Amino acid sequence: MKIAIEAQRIFRAKKHGMDFVALETIREIQKIDKENQYYIIVSPGTDRCLEESSNMKIIEMSSIGGYLGWEQYSLAKIIKQIKPDILHCTSNTAPIFCKTNLIVTLHDIIFLEKQASINKSIYQKLGRIYRRLVVPRIIPKAKKIITVSNFERKNIMNLLDLANDKIIFIHNGYSKHFNVKENSKDIYKKYIDTDNYIFFLGNTDPKKNTERTIVAYANYVKKTDQNNIYKLLIADLKEEFIDKILKENNIQFIKPYISSPDYIPNTDLPYIYSGAKAF
Repeated sequence: MKIAIEAQRIFRAKKHGMDFVALETIREIQKIDKENQYYIIVSPGTDRCLEESSNMKIIEMSSIGGYLGWEQYSLAKIIKQIKPDILHCTSNTAPIFCKTNLIVTLHDIIFLEKQASINKSIYQKLGRIYRRLVVPRIIPKAKKIITVSNFERKNIMNLLDLANDKIIFIHNGYSKHFNVKENSKDIYKKYIDTDNYIFFLGNTDPKKNTERTIVAYANYVKKTDQNNIYKLLIADLKEEFIDKILKENNIQFIKPYISSPDYIPNTDLPYIYSGAKAF
């Protein structure tokens, strides 16, 4: 079979959850399947984390029009040229006008549910709108939907009124480097100057509950003896975003206790989790 896999963002330097799921899945397929022919379709990027093999070809594809143009025009165009038996789209969305047999990994449908609060990020607002428009149109066309838990499977089936055999769940795996690290100090000291810290990994999306986490931390600092306070290490958030939360909630006094190095590479995370007093 000829199998195309959309893995648009796996070459970007700052990868996130869905990128790693796609990347690690492809790496495992590469190890075990020597019979089918694979085409991995990606955007150009600086982190060339996947190599071609005899039956796995990488197609780098640029596009105008951002994510929408890449997926709805360029991806659809290259699929028409490749003529695969199956196209697997790995990150919730897919080309609307594509006649190839389609499999979609739908990680969740939060974008179809009511928001708990307003998202202040224009980028994430546009992403939410895009998914709300695309997903209901591609789901009826898909031969199979994959999601990541039985809970989410039932949730998707109920909301989108899907047949029982249309959707299956496959738990996310994890890379072998994710285990408890005894020698974690050398790594976490790059990001925070203490052995006593709490770790928070979030982003600007309201569903990550970032603002309330920081407010809760401020309440903790107020109630704790100064000599016993655990500092807060926050990954994936820019300092100006954190400063805005501190100002809006009048809790600037906790700024000296916060370390915010922005993006932390995936390979460093096991050491940071291992060293944290809580996360």
